[in-house]
Amino acid sequence: MWSDWIYPETDICFACGDYVEGLGRAKFCASCRSKLSPVGETCCRRCGKPIADGEFCEWCRQFPRGFSQASAPYRYQGLARELILRLKYENHPELARAMAGEMALFFEERKEEKIIDCIVPVPLHRNRYRERGYNQAGLMAHALGKRWEIPVVEDWLIRTEATRALKELTAAERKRSLRHAFRLDSRFEPIRMPNHILLIDDVLTTGATAESCSTVFLKWKTKEIKVLTFATRA
Repeated sequence: MWSDWIYPETDICFACGDYVEGLGRAKFCASCRSKLSPVGETCCRRCGKPIADGEFCEWCRQFPRGFSQASAPYRYQGLARELILRLKYENHPELARAMAGEMALFFEERKEEKIIDCIVPVPLHRNRYRERGYNQAGLMAHALGKRWEIPVVEDWLIRTEATRALKELTAAERKRSLRHAFRLDSRFEPIRMPNHILLIDDVLTTGATAESCSTVFLKWKTKEIKVLTFATRA
C-alpha cells in the first residue's frame, strides 16, 4: 500500500504526536485512546447508535434500512470528532490507518470479519475527490482489507451527485438528497454480487448514505450489507 512508505514504521502517536516506545505504526497512545468515547453496549441493533433503552432507535423503528447492521467503536464527539475532521478537511490521510486499526479491533471482537466477502468504501463525488486528493473511506477500507486479507473494491459504486455538505441537512433532507446519489458502474452490472459486503465510511449520522449505497447492491442480489464506521453520532 502506498502509505507504507509515506508513513513508515514509527512509535509516534498519530493523534497527539508524542513518542511512545514500542507503539508501532499508525496507532494511538493509551492517553489518546482513553479520550475516545466508546458507543457502549446499549445501542440500536440496526444502526448501532447509542440509545437509552430498547432494541431499536426511533429512526430504525419507523423506516426500513437497506443494510442489515451498522456499527462503530466510538461516539462522534471529543477526540473522535477531531480526528475525523482532521482526516477529511486538514489533509491528514495518515490518520486513516490508525482509525481503521480501532475499527478492526472492534469488529474482530465479534469475529464478524470472517463472513465478509469484500469491502467497499463509500465513494466521494469526483469533484470532492479532486479537492481533497483522497477518499478517507477508501484509505480505511484498504487498511482493513490488508489486515483481513479481504478484497477491496473501489470502482463498483459511483457517486453521481455532489450533494450539499450533509452536516447542514436534517435527517429527512439527507434521505431525499441521497436517494439517487449512487449507482453501480455499468461495467459491472452483469456480474454476480458477493453475498456479504462490508461498507466502510468515517462516520454514521442518520445512516442515509449507507442506506443509499446498500440499496444499489441489494438490487443486484447481494444478500447482506454490513456497515462499519469509526464513529457514530448519538
